[in-house]
Amino acid sequence: MADIEKNEIPEENIIVLFDEEENKEIPCEWLDSVEYEGKQYAVVIPIDDEDGTVLITEMIPDDESDDEESWLFAGVEDNDVLNKVYEIFKENNADAFDFE
Repeated sequence: MADIEKNEIPEENIIVLFDEEENKEIPCEWLDSVEYEGKQYAVVIPIDDEDGTVLITEMIPDDESDDEESWLFAGVEDNDVLNKVYEIFKENNADAFDFE
């Protein structure tokens, strides 16, 4: 999707997602958050990814956390939502990334 240059990533831009299917953690660089149809989505790129493909996850407030900025991340199955969120991400970040 996006061709992202791999530079030194500040620690505060790193989140760790957990892939339940493969039972492993995936460290990712936080690229942006996008609001679409009243929901928040995170656009991230796995740090170990070589092809520059971004991941889009739904951000769900973590009601069990004392931290107001705590989120849970859920996979998005709807391709229409994924495509629309990615288009918004590209529009918002046209100057920051080289999109193919």
